[in-house]
Amino acid sequence: MSGLLLILLVIACVVGVVVQIGVIIVTRSRNKHGGFEQQVYAMVMEVKRETTLWTSGWSITASWSDTQTGQTYAFRSPLIKSPPSYRAGDVISVIFDPNHPLRFRMEL
Repeated sequence: MSGLLLILLVIACVVGVVVQIGVIIVTRSRNKHGGFEQQVYAMVMEVKRETTLWTSGWSITASWSDTQTGQTYAFRSPLIKSPPSYRAGDVISVIFDPNHPLRFRMEL
């Protein structure tokens, strides 16, 4: 009986180590390819209702200009089901990867 317990314990430890190695690899891969690295406060330019063939909702378009490079970035939210509390002229937090600006997340 104790031999079976020892084998199960070893298997559990090996599985734990394999899972930890997997998490480390995925984390390094995300960091290597960039991740959401920079938080900025973008100006809401437009809030509008949109309807597609499959769904409808509200979208927010915001822009932010990097004063160091002069580069202007535009961000458009995915469709939101309920009317957002933001209006044109408001400021919204955006987290994005400057190396891949299409990778962003608005703090809605």
